[in-house]
Amino acid sequence: LRARQLYSYRLVFLWLAKRTRLLDLSFCKGLAFDCIQCIITNCLELKELNLNSTELTEDSVKFLTHHLTPGITKLSLAGFEFINDEDILSLVSRCNQLSALDLQKTAITNDGLSMIITHLKTNLEKLDVR
Repeated sequence: LRARQLYSYRLVFLWLAKRTRLLDLSFCKGLAFDCIQCIITNCLELKELNLNSTELTEDSVKFLTHHLTPGITKLSLAGFEFINDEDILSLVSRCNQLSALDLQKTAITNDGLSMIITHLKTNLEKLDVR
């Protein structure tokens, strides 16, 4: 019975994931790599994602910056001090529809800012890099 329940929950999650457009996980703790991988792989209609202060691992953030759906328009990765210019390049070259990007308390440099400007110049309306 338990395996059947888990299978049912998985089907419900997959059904919901395909329709999810906004996901705010800010301040959620304990999000493991496989959880982030499942979200990024299945939430293909995602338009807004807030991961502010979630304490994700570096591997989770790298996976996200390399595999996030290109249609995303608003993203918060605030508080991830290990995000660097390479991650930013991967993100903005894939996700060039971003209109709002929150990179507070990250390791972005002027080179990263130049990449953001180059790739997002037509859509970006709000950028936070404090």
